[in-house]
Amino acid sequence: MFISDERAILEPHNDIIATALAVIGFVIFAPVMSKAYLTYDEQSSSIENYEEASRIAESVASWKELRGSRPDIISAKELDLIAEPITDAEMHKRFFGKFTSNNHFP
Repeated sequence: MFISDERAILEPHNDIIATALAVIGFVIFAPVMSKAYLTYDEQSSSIENYEEASRIAESVASWKELRGSRPDIISAKELDLIAEPITDAEMHKRFFGKFTSNNHFP
């Protein structure tokens, strides 16, 4: 009788259903937005790492001291000499000094 009363201003059961739908919507919305943000953050980090690797590769390829017998080939022998700071410390400093301090080279 109370539900079918036409004189009532507010129907109590409609508020409960609307509140439940709003809560369910928020419970679904929050994890979806969280997953979207985490995916975006992971992708942007991957892109930054790719761009940094690309800049390093371009810098290594453009260094004239590393050229081998052909201009489009990098000499593995020269790379090995530069990689060992004990054998040629000056060349090691010149080569790795071009990169920022954010890059870690052993």
